[in-house]
Amino acid sequence: MANGYGGSSSSSSATSTTSLKRTYVFSGETKTAPIGYHYMPNGSLMSDIEHIERFGGKKPEIKQLVLDDSNIGYNLPSRKKFKIIADKGAVFSLWVKNVGENKFYNFETGQFQSAETGVLRKKMTRGDYTGTINFPVTSAARQYDFLLLADYTSGTVHAPYAEVRDEDGVIRANQSVGSDSLMLKKVIYSSASQILTITPLSVSGNTSFGSATLSGAATRSNFGGSIKKSPFTITVTTANGKAVRIDQQPSVFNFTGRITADLHLAAELVNESDDQSICFFGDDNSTVATPRSTDTVDGAVEAGRNVVMDTNVANKMKVGDRVTGTGISSSAIVTVTALNPDEDNVKEFSVSESVTVSDGVTLSFTPPHYFKYQSLDNIAYIPEGATILGSDADAITSLTNTSGVISTSVALTELTGKTANIVDAYGVPSVTSGGVLTFENKISRDVEDPSTAVADGETFYFYGYGRNSINTMTGWDLEITNLKAEITTVTTTTTGATSSSTAVGVTSGHGIMDDITIVSSPNMNVSAANPTVTNIASYDVSSATTATLTLSSAQTLESGETLTFSGAGQTVTITGDIKVLNVGRTSTIYLNIDDFLTATTETA
Repeated sequence: MANGYGGSSSSSSATSTTSLKRTYVFSGETKTAPIGYHYMPNGSLMSDIEHIERFGGKKPEIKQLVLDDSNIGYNLPSRKKFKIIADKGAVFSLWVKNVGENKFYNFETGQFQSAETGVLRKKMTRGDYTGTINFPVTSAARQYDFLLLADYTSGTVHAPYAEVRDEDGVIRANQSVGSDSLMLKKVIYSSASQILTITPLSVSGNTSFGSATLSGAATRSNFGGSIKKSPFTITVTTANGKAVRIDQQPSVFNFTGRITADLHLAAELVNESDDQSICFFGDDNSTVATPRSTDTVDGAVEAGRNVVMDTNVANKMKVGDRVTGTGISSSAIVTVTALNPDEDNVKEFSVSESVTVSDGVTLSFTPPHYFKYQSLDNIAYIPEGATILGSDADAITSLTNTSGVISTSVALTELTGKTANIVDAYGVPSVTSGGVLTFENKISRDVEDPSTAVADGETFYFYGYGRNSINTMTGWDLEITNLKAEITTVTTTTTGATSSSTAVGVTSGHGIMDDITIVSSPNMNVSAANPTVTNIASYDVSSATTATLTLSSAQTLESGETLTFSGAGQTVTITGDIKVLNVGRTSTIYLNIDDFLTATTETA
């Protein structure tokens, strides 16, 4: 009676609880054993676990709870499917709990309630069980616990615990499999919808875009979700007295993320092995640093990139060094790209661009420098390659000695104390960390007054262009397609009649750009081509809208005649399609209009 039923078993460990007797006939009546129990030959009830412990046998195993753990939005009703994979005969109970409101899901009514009833308890009759949970609208974000209990009475167990950790060593409970106890827990969160805003922006701060109306577009969804391809529209409208033209159609590479951080000078780092640096200033951040060595050219080079020297180049230079000397422009940044590039001459090296140097010329080789800046702000999402721009005019001037964009980018990000947080405790993760940034080029300081050192407590914007950088900075993975920019046609009327004159008075000069705008009208003489506006005069938007235009050819026009202007305008409409593969944190991405639009100021 090895299995308790009067027969022997060659291998008691292989005995399955599915072979146990679940019904018993007594006085002509068939009785069915409760889940987790079976009848013994004498008609007595015995739990499956007792049978296994007394006679041996295999415990049925719950393999996995499969659950989409992406966030759901609390302001919209949602549904989540789940699947339980287990051995046939395994018994489980499943609770779904709204932690914040202390409510439990009733699998019979499909609603959450205060009473702990309607728990799902099932015995597996096949290898998997699939169900659906309905999540209602709530007033705030919530945590939902999925509690899967392996039924002790039936002898059911979970698969052995297999832990999963992220790159920071934090346990990912939802991705881990199995449990060493009877209970397995997984968690999902509801959160406010995350919003992505697309806004046009002049990154360089072009003053001709000043006071422009920049109208963006927004889309929203649950964190970690996705959005099917949908159209979007954004517009750029210049202020009165200014005009805009389209230089080229926009590209996906014109979109950028942006992060703001304060920087403090940490250290100057001399790096003699990395070939990315093109910064060659000395300690005063102004004069060129002292060369590491010099050597003489052995044989003239005419518009070439390979140069032969008198000495073995490995003893004179390193990849990344700047090359200077007679024949090479002092403003050119020519660097060493390879030593013995053809592997046939140890005295030969190659450079980053074509040069012309004479035989016998002395060349100097200057090592590159990196500069490190420290930030106590969050720099965790600043991608390598991000460009930097000062947040105010003083910073820009100090960084570039111009009013333009700083010509440097992030070469390396080193985080200190990287910590993963949960924003509002409901599943929208964020990484916050200060750290050190290393730049490709030197950020200059005022030599005369070191106290004005830039990047020492100044606020800077970091821009990361393209899909990968935007994903790093915002968490949004985007596919942007079908981009198109169109100018709204400008029309106005003449203020008086003209006779064979190039001067034409108009009621409004808004959106007209001299030397660009082409004008047409029903009475226009187009024997050669529609004329171009070559000058705009008597146009002062502070007092009036009227203007006097000079055309490239004389025209005879009626008073009040409607003129149509093309080539420039006041409003540019940009359309496209956006598909969201992954919803990140509420963020704004920018379309850098400097890359494809030109704005001018035409008013007096």
